[in-house]
Amino acid sequence: MSKEINFLKAFKLGMRYNNARFSSKALREYQSYDEEVRALKPITVPELFRGIVEKYGVRAALMSKDVGCTEWSSLTYREYHAIVEKIAKAFIKLGLEQYGSVSVLAFNCPEWFISQLASNHAG
Repeated sequence: MSKEINFLKAFKLGMRYNNARFSSKALREYQSYDEEVRALKPITVPELFRGIVEKYGVRAALMSKDVGCTEWSSLTYREYHAIVEKIAKAFIKLGLEQYGSVSVLAFNCPEWFISQLASNHAG
């Protein structure tokens, strides 16, 4: 049974609790939501990404425009996932081990996002 967490709700409840430290109502709300979150099964980034790919596979995941270019290029979630899997395998082949580190030094571009997710998938 999968349950989505409303992070905005959690943030607001946390802020209300921090701002009204002595409010018993705010504390009860925060604690009940905290128990609800603790009951959820933890998932990994690759598991979360696979779920998103299944749900939104044909939608655009990343869009970019090269300098001097007037048209946008896009990647769907399925294409994004396939590239991430290939790069993750390449990282492993290059020697990335579990709990290893990857340093990505790049401009804000699709390759940065792909490298970041691939490093999560690989190690």
